[in-house]
Amino acid sequence: MFRRQGLAALAVCGMAALAAAQAREAGSDRYADLIPQFGAKGVAWAKQQTDLTRAKLEASPNFAAVMADMRAVHAGEKPLPSYHLLAGHRYMRFEHDQAHPYGHIEAADAKPDGLPGAWRTVFDLDAYNRSAPTHSTIKWINPEVECLAPDYDRCMISLYYKGGQDNAYVELDLKTGTLVKNGFQLQPGRNSLAWLDRDTLLVAHTTEGAPALPNQFPAELHVWKRGTPLAQAPVIYRADPKDSLYEFTLTGPPGQRRIFLNVCKTYTEFQLKELTLDGRTTDLPLPHDLSNFGTPKFSQGTLAVQLAKTLTLDNHRYPADTLIAYDLATHRVSPVMTPPQDVYLSGGFTATKNGFAVIGVRNLQRILYLAVPAQDGWTVTQRLLEKPGVTLQAASDDQSDALLLQEDGLITPPRYLLLTSTADPVVVDSAQPETDLRGYTVEIKSAQSKDGVSIDYYLMHKVGPRIGPTPTILQGYGGFGISDDPTYFCCRFGAAWKTWFDRGGAFAMAAIRGGGERGGAWHLAATGSHKIRSFDDFNAAAQALEHSGFTDAAHLGVTGHSEGGELAAVVVVMRPDLYAAAVIGAPTTDNSIIGKGDGGISAGMAAEEGDWNVPADRRFMQIWDPYSNIRTGVRYPKTLSVVATTDNQVGPSHARRFVAKMREVGAPALLLEGAEGGHDYPDEFTQTADTALQMSFFMDALMPSSGVH
Repeated sequence: MFRRQGLAALAVCGMAALAAAQAREAGSDRYADLIPQFGAKGVAWAKQQTDLTRAKLEASPNFAAVMADMRAVHAGEKPLPSYHLLAGHRYMRFEHDQAHPYGHIEAADAKPDGLPGAWRTVFDLDAYNRSAPTHSTIKWINPEVECLAPDYDRCMISLYYKGGQDNAYVELDLKTGTLVKNGFQLQPGRNSLAWLDRDTLLVAHTTEGAPALPNQFPAELHVWKRGTPLAQAPVIYRADPKDSLYEFTLTGPPGQRRIFLNVCKTYTEFQLKELTLDGRTTDLPLPHDLSNFGTPKFSQGTLAVQLAKTLTLDNHRYPADTLIAYDLATHRVSPVMTPPQDVYLSGGFTATKNGFAVIGVRNLQRILYLAVPAQDGWTVTQRLLEKPGVTLQAASDDQSDALLLQEDGLITPPRYLLLTSTADPVVVDSAQPETDLRGYTVEIKSAQSKDGVSIDYYLMHKVGPRIGPTPTILQGYGGFGISDDPTYFCCRFGAAWKTWFDRGGAFAMAAIRGGGERGGAWHLAATGSHKIRSFDDFNAAAQALEHSGFTDAAHLGVTGHSEGGELAAVVVVMRPDLYAAAVIGAPTTDNSIIGKGDGGISAGMAAEEGDWNVPADRRFMQIWDPYSNIRTGVRYPKTLSVVATTDNQVGPSHARRFVAKMREVGAPALLLEGAEGGHDYPDEFTQTADTALQMSFFMDALMPSSGVH
């Protein structure tokens, strides 16, 4: 699609897409059997296709090489755990590596210097799984919410059933490292919770027949007392069925907890409320157009959110991305920080005991600011400046002034730093290099999109002269205001990158509109009827790589996951002339079936990308919807669609149907559907071979037999 530019080409493609949509609505959809997530015909077809894919890719010498490299890396590596610092005095970390393929959780008390003392294992999921009838995974831990403040000696541990999106909970005693006998326990569902006090939980769940919203998230919020059946826990909040979802945040000490709701009307509109235990809600006088998914942060009686648009509040005009504070006692709104010149406050923010830590971005370079209240407003100081290509995340809580920082980069192994207001940062822990990348560098480049807007992208490549086009993998995301930040050995390929980089391959990431790299306006510029800008931006980065002579269409691959998977599917259909191969992870490819029997991503997508069921929206969505625009007579790139049967976030039917229709027109399309793993499939430690298959596919398609550049 779009080999010829202009309105005539758009009109022809739009008519073809409309005809395809009308045919599906008339009941002539030949791939309807692939839609039910666990439907017998769909599962059987996916297994057959996956068996063929495995046989084909495992026969390649590249697969054996990637597997050997992954095993070598895993044998010697010690991946950096995810660290958490609670109230400045207790650390928790989650380790996930070859020795602990399902992971284990450790805890340590902080020493006088603030660094962690001796670590002790408090929960071993590998051991737990050995006695459980079905394996679960830990995707992440959230002890700031799921552990009991201020002592943090009890935690609810979230276990994801079969690696999918449904999670169970068990209660853990951190002092003894044992599960609490007859403690709180939830069965698998779309569940979330927080502690009100030692014997009371606030619970949103979909277990035991509890109602759910159309996207499978909980519709009700309950107060659950220890020793009482969950079914009898009173409901204190019910979401509107039209809402996308809701989140809840608690602030204040046990016994004096205040509950705040973030009601996501869509994925771009958020309404903040205060909720009492008797079910009364009060709307907060705050805007609905917010960044960071509308999530509030709390510091000493102040709630802070970030504006997605330029707005006027109390007769004051605030630019987009301004961080504003709402005083919970006086109900006054004040600006904490407005964006400095040429800086986007798009790196997120967190609360500390003394104020807020904010991460800004200038030309994709990260800057850490600290904002503290002053007599006449807020004082903001710059605290750190990172090197280009190194990302920065900050975490803390309102009980301490200590910040836990995570640095990461394409050629920079991740590390954690402890930063206090009065001292230089000190290293808490750092990862060892997984391969020798001393010959690589990272540059920040730019490309001009179709409408003239400049698009930044990272380019990681080997230093020195090149012999011909460089095999390159280009990644993107471009949705929900989420920045696609570069990380070390990233993007769901893990240790498989070793083979690619050892053979001179390059990697690029495009900071396209729809994401959050340049703040809220950057996100909103590619939503709804303007969604096509995300895809134009990405194609512009691909064209820049090729026009510069760095690579060419025969050596350029594309990859993305979830929203990025949709992106990858769109661009290979829209501009098949630009790419040789694509690994398309957990994608949405057919907007006509969203909300119709597979996955829970439906609600909220209308504001982000449009509503297929609205004729006016369908007209612009048909221009780029990948499934609708697959046509005969087009030479498409090689594609590998990767998804899990248990993915109830997006659902496997999109990948199945995309592959089926691509194969119908003679395109070289493969499906890799794992039986387990959910939306995050594949896991490089428990599904190592499937991870290797992805990289082997790229190497077969993009690298010559010598593999040397």
